[in-house]
Amino acid sequence: MRQVPQKSNHLSSTVVLAAILGLTFVMRMKFWNQPFEMDEGLHAYMGWGMLQGLVPFKDMYNTKPPGIYALHTLLFLFAEPTALNIKVFASIYTLGTTAAVFSVARKLAGDTAGLVAALFFGIFSSGPNIQGGGVNSEVFMILPYTLAAHSLIKAVQTGRSRSYLLAGIWTGVACTIKQVAVVNLFWVAGCLLVHLWLEKDKPKRTKVLANGIWVFLGSVLPWLPFLLYFYSYDALWHFYYWMVSANFKYIGDGYQELPNFSLFLSQMKNVLSENGLLWILALLGIAWRWQELRPPIGSGPKNESGVEERLIWILMATWPLFSFLGVMLGGRFFSHYYVSYYVRYNDAQISLHQYGSPLFSVTRFIGNYLADQTEQEDLIYVWAVNPEINFYALRKSPSPFLIQTDLDHIPWNAHKELVQSLQERPPKYIVAMQDMSLFPWLKDYVENKYRAETSDDLNKLKVLVPFEIYRRKGV
Repeated sequence: MRQVPQKSNHLSSTVVLAAILGLTFVMRMKFWNQPFEMDEGLHAYMGWGMLQGLVPFKDMYNTKPPGIYALHTLLFLFAEPTALNIKVFASIYTLGTTAAVFSVARKLAGDTAGLVAALFFGIFSSGPNIQGGGVNSEVFMILPYTLAAHSLIKAVQTGRSRSYLLAGIWTGVACTIKQVAVVNLFWVAGCLLVHLWLEKDKPKRTKVLANGIWVFLGSVLPWLPFLLYFYSYDALWHFYYWMVSANFKYIGDGYQELPNFSLFLSQMKNVLSENGLLWILALLGIAWRWQELRPPIGSGPKNESGVEERLIWILMATWPLFSFLGVMLGGRFFSHYYVSYYVRYNDAQISLHQYGSPLFSVTRFIGNYLADQTEQEDLIYVWAVNPEINFYALRKSPSPFLIQTDLDHIPWNAHKELVQSLQERPPKYIVAMQDMSLFPWLKDYVENKYRAETSDDLNKLKVLVPFEIYRRKGV
């Protein structure tokens, strides 16, 4: 008799979850036509470039992990390399994250809590100013990040080594998409230290240490295919430099420009206006569930399942802290008023409000314009920080420097390398969205070998964002 309502509840939860997934998908459709920002265009271009035989970090320079490029490459094996297809793919991908959030919350507090968590995630993760409706790497990172939490909870509940291994694997996958996912390993390490502190039995303490090794090994496994890939293309040194050396330099430069405390408080005010209610509800939920656990640690007879249950809630109480530390590495927060954005603004206006400039709407036009003016084998060099232009045009860059500012952050003579690239493989077009006087050779090169491209449409856009498009003379 008691199984009937359980089946009914399960069916009801499935129907409600399906509705939440549908709502999440429909809400993100609003942003499908929004122009790419710099990093989104970079990921797309490098994913497409891999299909053209280019090797990340060797033929295309950047400091982002290779997993985000591989995801785009995988998509382009089955769909045309267009911005719209990437946006649709990200919307479908996010449904997996929403389902993962449901599964984690259900494990902790039942179906109702899982559905509420999934609903809140579906709505608030789609916010425009946190770029939730976009296709930046965080959108793809949080699925394996959440699955790592699910595996760790299951590991604590069952004690199975394979679940600890899975927690490590999912964390490693997340790290191949976005480096800040590494904070998950610190969270797992904290969990294991707490487990060691709670556990007094020596054989069980040894097993806890063994589980830590499983997590570590799991976190390494997702990187092995990439290491083999770069080894096969003689690019291991390039991979090491851009993933390790360049990133440490990037972090070091960032810490020299940390915001002052008053700026931090003003940014936190924006964060609280956006997600403060969710944080408060989460803390209340954790506190309520904590009090429901009996017996308390340290009173009454030892209860192993009770210790495990309390440990799980220690994990979930600290997980937001470690996630927040990952967010803090970016050094910037965005606030949004979701309903206002969703109802009042179109895709270009949302981009304008996000970035304070129509830049990315302009670069989309430039990329599409150059696609019409060139053949597939033609090259386009962009003197800017806007590799999305190359992706919109689906034209290769003659230089591995896709972001102009990278020229000033490497130990070798980057300007000489760029000169050689342009001399050996002259591009049909050069787009200058930065001041070329910072690189006198390039300015002279363009003045001698290129002529400015003009049209009524281009001239109108130049009023909004300064830029020049130069076409090689004689072609």
